Amino acid sequence: MAFDRVPVGAWGWRSTLLVVAILVTPQLLVLQLIPETRRLTEAAQVNDLLAYPMMLGAALCLYIYWHLVGLSSATWLVAAAILFSVQGLAYAALRMAHEQQVRTSPGWHLIIEQAVALIILAMVAQASRGPAPTDPLTIGLSLGLLISGLRVLMSEVAPQFALDGQLLVLMAACFLVANLVTAVLLMRVVEPPRWARQRFALAIALLAISRTITYPTPRGDVRSVIAIVAELGGVFLITGTAVALVRVTIGEHRRWVGSLHDQLARVEAGLRVDRARLHEVGSTIAGIASASRLMHDVARVSPARRRKLEQTIESEMARLERLMSSRVGGPLLPVELDGTLEPVVVAHQARGQECLWEPSGHWAHGRADDIAEVVNILLENAAEHAKGTAVRVGVRRVSDTVRICVSDSGPGVPDTVQHRIFEWGARGDGSSGQGIGLHVAHRLVADQGGALSMARAAARGATFVVTLPAEASPGVRSHDPQDPPA
Repeated sequence: MAFDRVPVGAWGWRSTLLVVAILVTPQLLVLQLIPETRRLTEAAQVNDLLAYPMMLGAALCLYIYWHLVGLSSATWLVAAAILFSVQGLAYAALRMAHEQQVRTSPGWHLIIEQAVALIILAMVAQASRGPAPTDPLTIGLSLGLLISGLRVLMSEVAPQFALDGQLLVLMAACFLVANLVTAVLLMRVVEPPRWARQRFALAIALLAISRTITYPTPRGDVRSVIAIVAELGGVFLITGTAVALVRVTIGEHRRWVGSLHDQLARVEAGLRVDRARLHEVGSTIAGIASASRLMHDVARVSPARRRKLEQTIESEMARLERLMSSRVGGPLLPVELDGTLEPVVVAHQARGQECLWEPSGHWAHGRADDIAEVVNILLENAAEHAKGTAVRVGVRRVSDTVRICVSDSGPGVPDTVQHRIFEWGARGDGSSGQGIGLHVAHRLVADQGGALSMARAAARGATFVVTLPAEASPGVRSHDPQDPPA
């Protein structure tokens, strides 16, 4: 059966060289520093002792993988990998320290080996049925330490006994069969992915072959070479696959988190648009309501004033209708500023705000609704932060631009807020506003190729300047008066 490819980016030739170097370097150092280990039988035992820490590291990588994916079927597999690594390391150390005893009286050690193989087989079989009752690291480490302690205890206290040749061969065959069945069962587990299960199954087979031909200790140069090669291959497959699994999972999590960030950004952007539109709608409705109430006050409003209020209500209702539609931007056209600003100013005057404004006859290049909304926001801002003071709206031509200045005599903008006054949510201490209006106004002006700025602070109050491209008034030759800076 052909192996499935490892996902792109999870593994490469650099990773292969790194794992091979980590596997081989300790072995070469031991061979160089301890001449006694240069015999193949001794080298096989040293390789056994050095391979298990790598497998323990791979088991910990699988534990990290399990934490990342939270798969129930992976719980028992992680526990089995940790158990195999911990008890295997203890057995390799014990076999090297008491080589003669293990060689001549291997009875208890081989019985424990059979028991470990059956426990791991049961764990892999259980992986398809449900999760482990507790953390796999706790299960694997507890069982591994318990079995390792039992090995040492039986080696020191229990009477040692040998096995005849036929029984030894039978036990070796049973050990090999149990591991091969474990590899087959592993392929039937749903998770981890198929490409990983294939490599883990092959690794189990290689490690089983390595252990079987050196049962109970390495004997003969040919067997030792086969054992070394098979064990290194198995450890390489387990380590590389475990690391690749972690890398793939981390990559998927990064993409998932990035996707969540994108979705959150889109939701936040949509929420900002909705809140900004709600802010505009609320202000416009307030102006319409005030103008409507004032218009019906016959005793206080003259017929001429009533007609102007009617025009204001009609104009603001039309703008509100366009605002509530799904419009996004629109073409930039010549805009008569007097006809655009008058309804906004009158609406605020109807709400009781003292607004001083005179028609200027200037035209700008932009969008009438957006210009009206910007001035509306600036007047709202002045009404909020400069209550009881007059607000002046002035329009003048400067070179090829038109400037709309909205000035009040209030307390001004706090120094702590000035540098971020146009940011979303920026507001001073004690402000009851939401910090939305000026951000929206700044964006609307920028979308029209203009700029919104705060003029140099005077003794009192705040002045905001809307700068837009100028349009020549129809039938009037344009001129460039030099106005003093705001």
